[in-house]
Amino acid sequence: MNESIPQLPPFVRGVVHGNMIELETPLNVPDGETVEVRVRIVSKPPRSLEGILKASGAFANDPQSDADFEFLERERKSSFPRDIEE
Repeated sequence: MNESIPQLPPFVRGVVHGNMIELETPLNVPDGETVEVRVRIVSKPPRSLEGILKASGAFANDPQSDADFEFLERERKSSFPRDIEE
C-alpha cells in the first residue's frame, strides 16, 4: 500500500450548505486534493427522538452515575406498594 495515501473511513456524514458539504469528521486529506463523492440523503429522526438520541450516553463517562442509578432503583422498589388517599 502507498504510504502517501491517507487511510480513509468507509463513509463520512456531512451537512449540505449550498454547494459545499461540511463533514462531521475530518478526512486528513491535503487541501486542494481531488476526491470523489457519492451522495445519499439520510433523513433526520423525528424531532421528538432527537433529544433522546442526544441524551443517550450522557452518563457514559460519569463514574458516579452507576451509584446514583442504583440508589434511585432501590428507592423506587422500596416505595411500592403505597396507599393512595382518595
